[in-house]
Amino acid sequence: MKKKIRVMQPYIDDKDFKVAGELVEKKWITSGVQVRSFENEFAKFLGRKYGVAVNSGSSANLVMVEVLKALKYLKKGDKVITPALTWGTTVSPLIQTGMVPIFLDITLEKKHFLTLDREKMELALEHFKGAKVFPLYTLGFEPKKEVLEESMMADCCDALNRVPRNVLISSYSFFMAHHLVAGEGGMILTDDPKISRIGRAVRDTGRKCYLDCPFWSKLDVCKQITDPEFICPHSDWRMSFEIPAYNLKMLDLCASIGRAQLRKVGRIMGLRKRNAKFLCNELGKLRTYGLRIPEYTESASWFSFPIIFEGDRGSLVKYLNRNRVETRPILSGNITRHNFLKGKDYQVPVSLENTELVHKKGFMIGCHPSLTIKDLKYIVEKFEEYFEED
Repeated sequence: MKKKIRVMQPYIDDKDFKVAGELVEKKWITSGVQVRSFENEFAKFLGRKYGVAVNSGSSANLVMVEVLKALKYLKKGDKVITPALTWGTTVSPLIQTGMVPIFLDITLEKKHFLTLDREKMELALEHFKGAKVFPLYTLGFEPKKEVLEESMMADCCDALNRVPRNVLISSYSFFMAHHLVAGEGGMILTDDPKISRIGRAVRDTGRKCYLDCPFWSKLDVCKQITDPEFICPHSDWRMSFEIPAYNLKMLDLCASIGRAQLRKVGRIMGLRKRNAKFLCNELGKLRTYGLRIPEYTESASWFSFPIIFEGDRGSLVKYLNRNRVETRPILSGNITRHNFLKGKDYQVPVSLENTELVHKKGFMIGCHPSLTIKDLKYIVEKFEEYFEED
C-alpha cells in the first residue's frame, strides 16, 4: 500500500531525542536551565530581547492576553478585531478575559492569502473607536503591513516569522506539526522587560519573586535555575502570590528538543519553501480547473499548503484521500459556525464572504520538510488524474 502523504509531520531525528534522553539521565525534567536557554536562543533567532516559554501555543495566546490586560493595554469589554478564519484557542483567551471579538473577513490576495482584510479592518477601526487588532500569521502567511501597523499583539503559532517592532508581543507554537518541534510547547516574544516579567508570573502561579526579586531585575533569570546549589534569601516570595495566574511552564525535556531543532532551522525552513514553491508552480498550472492557490512568496513560512476548489470539494478531497494524499480543512473555516461561541459576546459587523468560501471550498495539503520531490510529484499527479477523469 502507498504510504500516506501527511498534511503535517515532524521533522525530527534520533539526535533530537538523544538530548532529551541525556536530560532524563540527569533526573531533571521540569522547567530549568534548558527552558531558559531555549527562551534566549529562540528570542535571539527572531530578533527579540525576551522569550517566555510555556507548555503550548494555546497557552502562549492566553499569557499574551493576560499580560496585556495586567498592563492595562487591554481591559474587560474592549473590542478586539480578529479574522474569522482562526483557531479556537486564539479566540478563547479573548472571551475568557472579558474581551469582545469582532470577527472580520480575510483577503485572498495571493501574497497575504487568508490573513485579515486590511480595508475591512480600517472600516471597523473607524466604527469601533478604540478597538484593538489581533491578527494571525495564518498558515505562515504575513498579514499586510497596514494590518501589522495597527497591532500590539500577533498570533504566530502557524509561523516562524519576525514581527515589526510596534507589535509588543507575539505567540509561537512548538507542537509536533509545527515548524520547530518540541513535542509540546509555546513561547511569547517581546522587547519589553515588564511584559517579560509579568509573563513569567502569569505562566508560573503569579509568584511575587517574578515581579520583585533583585536577581530577576539584574539577570532576567532566577538564580536557582543557573545555580541549583543557591539558597534563595527570599524563599517566602515563592509562596506569595501577587496576581491571578496559571501553571503553564514548559518542561526542560521539551526545551532540549526545541534547542536541537533550532540548530537545524535553516534546513527545515529551506525544505518547506522548496516544497511550497514546487506546489505553487505545478498546481498553478491547474488553475483553469477552478483551483485557487497562493502565489509563492519568501515572506511566508509555509505551515501547510492551502487550496480553494471552486468545484466539488468533497469529491476532490475523497479522491485524494483514497489515493493516500491526506487533506485537512483550513483551520476553523468560519469560527462563528462553531458551537463554543454559542451564547458568547462577539460581533460580525460585515459579511464574511471569503471566510465562508474557505469554509465551504477550502482544504490544505502538506508542504512539510519530510516530503520528498517524489512525494510532491505524486501529489500533483493525483490532482491531474482527478481533473482528467472528471
